[in-house]
Amino acid sequence: MIGLMQQRPSSFQSRLAAKAAPPVLSILAKGNAGVLLSTEESSTSPLSDEAAAPAIWLNCIQCGSKIARCNDRIEVNDKHEHTFINPAGVIYRIGCFSASPGAFEVGQASSEFAWFRGYEWRCLCCAVCEVHLGWTFTQSAARFCGLILDQLSEGSADAAR
Repeated sequence: MIGLMQQRPSSFQSRLAAKAAPPVLSILAKGNAGVLLSTEESSTSPLSDEAAAPAIWLNCIQCGSKIARCNDRIEVNDKHEHTFINPAGVIYRIGCFSASPGAFEVGQASSEFAWFRGYEWRCLCCAVCEVHLGWTFTQSAARFCGLILDQLSEGSADAAR
């Protein structure tokens, strides 16, 4: 099962926590699904935590290339994970992500059979092996990726950014 990994604060992060930080927009994990944005007082800067913590990637199961970061999970219509059936009867279990840097879009945008009302979709394929990984959904300036969860595996953390 794909899940978020928790990191123990490094000594560098602990030293940062000792300093008072101003109110910031922080990202709070919401279980194993999505993120919730919140403005609140924080004892550490999310930017310092993000810079110090290695990224956990979801990889293409076909070739192993990095597709999306776990911390890019988002909720759409109050859920990270959705199950849909296409007109051909194929069932897809997708997860919503703000970005998928390891994939590229294919084809023209279409609103036909759109799973998210008001959005247009385009297919997403792995940038290395070109296997179908999901779709991008766009509505005006809003954009997110719906990745087929059965096509991804959780990879290891980056050693450095």
